[in-house]
Amino acid sequence: MPRDLDLRHVISPAIRDLIELANLGDFDRTRDQVSRLRGCTRPVNLVGHTHTRDAATGETIRSYSTSDEPTGRLLTTCGNRRASRCATCSRVYAADTYHLIRAGLSGGKSVPETVRSHPRVFATLTAPSFGPVHNRPTTKDGKPHACRCGQHHADDAPELGTPLHPATYDYTGAVLWNAHAGALWARFTLNLRRALAAHFGITQKDMKQVLRVSFAKVAEYQKRGLVHLHAVIRIDGPDGHTSSPPSWATVDDLTHAIHNAVPRTALTVTSDTIGDHEIRWDRCSTYGRSPRSATANSPTPPWPDTSPSTPPRALRTPAPSTVPWSAAPAPAAAPSAAVFGTCAPTAKAPARPNLCGICLYTSTFDR
Repeated sequence: MPRDLDLRHVISPAIRDLIELANLGDFDRTRDQVSRLRGCTRPVNLVGHTHTRDAATGETIRSYSTSDEPTGRLLTTCGNRRASRCATCSRVYAADTYHLIRAGLSGGKSVPETVRSHPRVFATLTAPSFGPVHNRPTTKDGKPHACRCGQHHADDAPELGTPLHPATYDYTGAVLWNAHAGALWARFTLNLRRALAAHFGITQKDMKQVLRVSFAKVAEYQKRGLVHLHAVIRIDGPDGHTSSPPSWATVDDLTHAIHNAVPRTALTVTSDTIGDHEIRWDRCSTYGRSPRSATANSPTPPWPDTSPSTPPRALRTPAPSTVPWSAAPAPAAAPSAAVFGTCAPTAKAPARPNLCGICLYTSTFDR
């Protein structure tokens, strides 16, 4: 029971609440709840009760009610991913994400270490331009030069990422992009599977029998306030990360399929302001590493005709003229070498101004 306290002389409501909290009859329980929050700044206050009963006998095994708590409430962490809402919980989420991505690349957390030999590509998918913004452009040598406004902005300049011409900037398109980038990613994964199956010359149904495409992605806001995605895309066996992919499936095949799927992925959204609006990725950068057991840059996969997982037709590679975006050629290298490519619009698809200059960054595995 709380003690009878005369706190009329305490002016601050916050100090008054703290004094009342410290004088509760079971302050140790309250302190335990606060300690379990681990610094969460926006805890959730739960009110209610639970009862666990034996399904066969109906006997109550365990019961709990927040009315038994000193404050009548149960505190739990908010679990928010945004640092602007709760810096503590966002750090916990970031650490969990790091370990999940690491396990998907090198094993751990019930993922076998053999997964590190699976072909995988790190891809960055960026947003299109909705108008020029203030930025800090650099040359190929990393030397900074002036923004379009004619000034050299500092790293912490507040105008970075803001439109150069607010009156003509496509704010509606930018809002629609951020709202539907997740749906565009979902459509890209469908097109990627189709492109990979077409590249191997087999149907998607047949491809499911021999391999699976797994993904790990993270969304990041750029300085200009637009979402772009970092993803690890991996080829597994038909049973996922516990099974090995076919030997003829390589990083080159996966990279080719990615660069084919990106320009073919579009989503039409409806807005009361501008009507139907089509959104697309603007640019895709990929970085892939071939496993040591695979043969990099092999023109055709060495599958035996008698294998049950053998694709029924030879590898079908589209002619360069049929690919709207071109990939930078991979250098000839040893089996463990890295392969790098960048989607670049051709003359039929002119590049928009102010493309994202921050592509390769760090980037949850979903299938």
